[in-house]
Amino acid sequence: MRVLPAATAATDAATTVMLGHATSASASRGSSCPRETRSPLSRAPPGETAEADAAHLSKSWSDLQKSWSEHVAKMHRDIDAKKAKLDAKKAERRAEDAEGDALFAIDYAYGTVEEAEYAVLDAISARLEADELATS
Repeated sequence: MRVLPAATAATDAATTVMLGHATSASASRGSSCPRETRSPLSRAPPGETAEADAAHLSKSWSDLQKSWSEHVAKMHRDIDAKKAKLDAKKAERRAEDAEGDALFAIDYAYGTVEEAEYAVLDAISARLEADELATS
Protein backbone atom coordinates (compact mmCIF):
# COMPACT_ATOMS: atom_id res chain seq x y z
CA MET A 1 0.00 0.00 0.00
CA ARG A 2 1.36 3.40 -0.97
CA VAL A 3 1.15 6.11 1.70
CA LEU A 4 0.99 9.70 0.55
CA PRO A 5 3.10 12.32 2.38
CA ALA A 6 -0.02 14.20 3.56
CA ALA A 7 -1.42 10.97 4.97
CA THR A 8 1.89 10.28 6.70
CA ALA A 9 1.85 13.71 8.31
CA ALA A 10 -1.73 13.18 9.49
CA THR A 11 -0.82 9.74 10.82
CA ASP A 12 2.21 11.18 12.64
CA ALA A 13 0.02 13.89 14.19
CA ALA A 14 -2.56 11.32 15.29
CA THR A 15 0.16 9.11 16.76
CA THR A 16 1.53 12.11 18.63
CA VAL A 17 -1.84 12.81 20.19
CA MET A 18 -2.64 9.17 20.93
CA LEU A 19 0.74 8.21 22.37
CA GLY A 20 1.26 11.46 24.21
CA HIS A 21 4.65 12.28 22.80
CA ALA A 22 6.19 13.71 19.68
CA THR A 23 7.20 11.21 17.06
CA SER A 24 10.48 11.27 15.34
CA ALA A 25 8.78 11.73 11.98
CA SER A 26 10.58 14.97 11.37
CA ALA A 27 13.88 13.37 12.42
CA SER A 28 13.30 10.52 9.99
CA ARG A 29 12.82 13.09 7.26
CA GLY A 30 16.18 14.68 8.00
CA SER A 31 15.21 17.44 10.43
CA SER A 32 17.68 18.07 13.22
CA CYS A 33 15.29 20.05 15.45
CA PRO A 34 14.74 18.41 18.82
CA ARG A 35 11.09 17.89 19.66
CA GLU A 36 9.34 18.00 22.98
CA THR A 37 8.71 14.54 24.40
CA ARG A 38 5.34 15.42 25.97
CA SER A 39 2.01 15.61 24.17
CA PRO A 40 1.35 19.11 22.87
CA LEU A 41 -2.19 18.79 24.22
CA SER A 42 -1.10 17.72 27.68
CA ARG A 43 -0.69 20.39 30.34
CA ALA A 44 0.30 17.94 33.07
CA PRO A 45 3.86 17.74 34.36
CA PRO A 46 6.06 15.11 32.65
CA GLY A 47 5.40 12.47 35.33
CA GLU A 48 1.60 12.65 34.88
CA THR A 49 1.37 12.48 31.08
CA ALA A 50 0.75 8.72 30.96
CA GLU A 51 -2.33 9.02 33.15
CA ALA A 52 -3.58 12.08 31.29
CA ASP A 53 -2.97 10.45 27.92
CA ALA A 54 -4.68 7.25 29.06
CA ALA A 55 -7.71 9.27 30.17
CA HIS A 56 -7.69 11.15 26.87
CA LEU A 57 -7.50 7.90 24.89
CA SER A 58 -10.27 6.39 26.99
CA LYS A 59 -12.51 9.40 26.35
CA SER A 60 -11.62 9.38 22.63
CA TRP A 61 -12.45 5.68 22.43
CA SER A 62 -15.76 6.23 24.25
CA ASP A 63 -16.59 9.11 21.91
CA LEU A 64 -15.77 6.95 18.89
CA GLN A 65 -17.94 4.10 20.17
CA LYS A 66 -20.81 6.49 20.87
CA SER A 67 -20.46 8.06 17.43
CA TRP A 68 -20.42 4.65 15.76
CA SER A 69 -23.45 3.48 17.75
CA GLU A 70 -25.35 6.61 16.73
CA HIS A 71 -24.35 6.04 13.10
CA VAL A 72 -25.56 2.42 13.17
CA ALA A 73 -28.81 3.44 14.90
CA LYS A 74 -29.40 6.10 12.21
CA MET A 75 -28.78 3.51 9.49
CA HIS A 76 -31.32 1.19 11.12
CA ARG A 77 -33.88 4.01 11.32
CA ASP A 78 -33.28 4.90 7.66
CA ILE A 79 -33.64 1.25 6.59
CA ASP A 80 -36.82 0.87 8.65
CA ALA A 81 -38.22 4.05 7.06
CA LYS A 82 -37.41 2.75 3.58
CA LYS A 83 -39.03 -0.60 4.39
CA ALA A 84 -42.12 1.19 5.67
CA LYS A 85 -42.21 3.29 2.50
CA LEU A 86 -41.94 0.14 0.37
CA ASP A 87 -44.64 -1.54 2.47
CA ALA A 88 -46.85 1.53 1.98
CA LYS A 89 -46.29 1.39 -1.78
CA LYS A 90 -47.08 -2.33 -1.78
CA ALA A 91 -50.26 -1.71 0.23
CA GLU A 92 -51.22 1.10 -2.17
CA ARG A 93 -50.78 -1.23 -5.17
CA ARG A 94 -52.84 -3.94 -3.47
CA ALA A 95 -55.61 -1.42 -2.70
CA GLU A 96 -55.64 -0.20 -6.29
CA ASP A 97 -55.79 -3.80 -7.56
CA ALA A 98 -58.67 -4.57 -5.17
CA GLU A 99 -60.52 -1.45 -6.30
CA GLY A 100 -60.02 -2.47 -9.93
CA ASP A 101 -61.33 -5.98 -9.17
CA ALA A 102 -64.37 -4.49 -7.42
CA LEU A 103 -65.12 -2.22 -10.39
CA PHE A 104 -64.83 -5.19 -12.74
CA ALA A 105 -67.19 -7.23 -10.53
CA ILE A 106 -69.69 -4.35 -10.49
CA ASP A 107 -69.50 -4.02 -14.29
CA TYR A 108 -69.90 -7.78 -14.67
CA ALA A 109 -72.90 -7.79 -12.30
CA TYR A 110 -74.46 -4.84 -14.13
CA GLY A 111 -73.99 -6.63 -17.45
CA THR A 112 -75.56 -9.76 -15.98
CA VAL A 113 -78.58 -7.78 -14.71
CA GLU A 114 -79.03 -6.20 -18.17
CA GLU A 115 -78.83 -9.64 -19.76
CA ALA A 116 -81.47 -10.88 -17.30
CA GLU A 117 -83.76 -7.95 -18.17
CA TYR A 118 -83.45 -8.78 -21.87
CA ALA A 119 -84.15 -12.42 -21.09
CA VAL A 120 -87.35 -11.43 -19.18
CA LEU A 121 -88.47 -9.17 -22.06
CA ASP A 122 -87.74 -11.97 -24.56
CA ALA A 123 -89.73 -14.38 -22.41
CA ILE A 124 -92.68 -11.94 -22.26
CA SER A 125 -92.51 -11.44 -26.02
CA ALA A 126 -92.41 -15.20 -26.62
CA ARG A 127 -95.41 -15.75 -24.28
CA LEU A 128 -97.46 -13.05 -26.01
CA GLU A 129 -96.68 -14.56 -29.41
CA ALA A 130 -97.55 -18.06 -28.18
CA ASP A 131 -100.82 -16.85 -26.64
CA GLU A 132 -101.71 -15.02 -29.85
CA LEU A 133 -101.07 -18.09 -31.98
CA ALA A 134 -103.02 -20.26 -29.57
CA THR A 135 -106.11 -18.00 -29.78
CA SER A 136 -106.15 -17.63 -33.50
